[in-house]
Amino acid sequence: MKKKIPLFLFSSLLLLASCSNKGNNSNNLNIEEQTSNKTSEQNTSNTNGTINKPIGTSTLELQDPVDAEDYEQDITSSFTITTEDGSYNVVDNTYTITTSGTYILSGNLDDGNIVVDAQDATVELALTGTSIKSSSFSPICVLAADEVDIKSASETYNEIIDERSFIETEEYDAAIYSESDLDIKGKGYLVVESKYNGIKSKDDLKIKNLALKVTADNNALKGNDSVTVENGNLILISTNGDGIKTSNSDLSSKGVQRGNIEIEGGTINIYAYDDAIDAAYNALINENIEELNMSLYVGTYSEYNKTSVTSAISSHGISCENEIIYDAGNTSIKSSSDGIHANRGTALDNGSKGQGNININGGYIEVSAKDDGLHADYITTINGGSVNVLTSNEGIEGANVIINDGTVKVYALDDGINAGTSTEISSLVKVTGGYVDITVSSGDTDGIDSNGTYQQTGGIVVSKCPTNDNSGNMAALDVDGAKNVTAGTLILVGGIGQFSSNTINYLYFSQAQGGMMPGGRWGQQAASTSQYSFTQGNYQIVLDENNVIDFYLDRTYSNMLIASTNFISGNTYKLISPTNTYTWTQTNGGTQYSA
Repeated sequence: MKKKIPLFLFSSLLLLASCSNKGNNSNNLNIEEQTSNKTSEQNTSNTNGTINKPIGTSTLELQDPVDAEDYEQDITSSFTITTEDGSYNVVDNTYTITTSGTYILSGNLDDGNIVVDAQDATVELALTGTSIKSSSFSPICVLAADEVDIKSASETYNEIIDERSFIETEEYDAAIYSESDLDIKGKGYLVVESKYNGIKSKDDLKIKNLALKVTADNNALKGNDSVTVENGNLILISTNGDGIKTSNSDLSSKGVQRGNIEIEGGTINIYAYDDAIDAAYNALINENIEELNMSLYVGTYSEYNKTSVTSAISSHGISCENEIIYDAGNTSIKSSSDGIHANRGTALDNGSKGQGNININGGYIEVSAKDDGLHADYITTINGGSVNVLTSNEGIEGANVIINDGTVKVYALDDGINAGTSTEISSLVKVTGGYVDITVSSGDTDGIDSNGTYQQTGGIVVSKCPTNDNSGNMAALDVDGAKNVTAGTLILVGGIGQFSSNTINYLYFSQAQGGMMPGGRWGQQAASTSQYSFTQGNYQIVLDENNVIDFYLDRTYSNMLIASTNFISGNTYKLISPTNTYTWTQTNGGTQYSA
């Protein structure tokens, strides 16, 4: 498939963060009639009033990586090693390299091994149409060296197959195993298969350029100290472990932090029984080398699992013991647990405790999760880019959830955004900028649920909750503590929940008798027949002849509240729905709509 550029473009959203040009919007969009319930994702949602996609329908189409196995060749020629600057010896089909140099490998080595035992040496193994299989030891094993490069030569097919049925210890427990730094590179095709780890370095592991396919029962790629993927076409399959994994979290002798996984570019598909990416310290996602297109299929979403995935298995898309920092790139995650998960409090090898933070600074992330879309044990911060949670139990969770910019779109069966309780920090949902669109299912759900406070100092927030229990406990905005909205636009639809403000003007339509109750809780009296019905479709708040604010409703709702610093007392505004136009003159504080 060809890559489709994400529709939630950051440049256009900068305009939407305050308002949008009326001439650039259309009300003549086809809306697919759908319904919503607790077990179905058949509703539609939209970020900015110009895009209509059913929930569960991806807006991101990623190109699949080149499959190295498609270039498989029957390698029957005799095995040879040639070198001009190195030396090796051969004993019983085991080729042992003993000095620095470049070694060119070709042909079929059946039930044999390549061993590098060259202390402090720099060794390159050039695979030029090579098949290496072993039933007794790692097909390629680095016992001693300073650094080893394994290069799949341009346009050649190479395979490393570990045929051992059982491995007793963690020593030499991979098809390609190294005690030293290991680089896998080239512009050829490399297939690796193993009953345990695919490629493992006890130090640093780096992948670049080549088309690589790894199938392993345990971890596809493991670097104890670090794993870096610079670029290339990667298909990584773990039938009972992680796709990419690190295990150490101490400092090197030079003070370098170990345990990071860094993805800097490439076209990558990962299928994992457990976590697709599991970092002992930080997970770093960016495009430092080239464009990144990454698809993660985890837990029940992976088609390669050898055993059933249970609730005891984490099965996260991206997981870490400290922080996840996502700066750039396009990533699609389908996970039977959390899409992105950061643990807090883990005792790290460097003597500290894991922070448990998620930081999204750019790029495009699309998540389908059976648990949380994004879950930070401590703080989730979104500073830019686009986060699209197609389906989840809870959309975005953290003790603090802070949104400073970008586009956030969430569909959840429970709470859309949840600031949970913490003994270390006061619970908080805070929005200072960007565009946030939240849709939740019917039932005991909240669009925004803060066990502490809610603060908004900018941006546009649209929160929709179809359930209204007339107490504010199932609502678009459910806050245990203070609610401070001083700037931006807040649109609450359906079960309004709680809102009051002395600093920002607002408009409200009431289904409940008495409308806004003292103390700012919506509809504490018994609900009566709704006077206003807001049907599915595109909506525009017309501020003046040039500026509108767009939003979209996924179904029919009865209540609505719109608070905005754009509403100036004495000015007249319009709300245009698919079926009606509502016109009002704003007063100080709250204005109850009257036809």
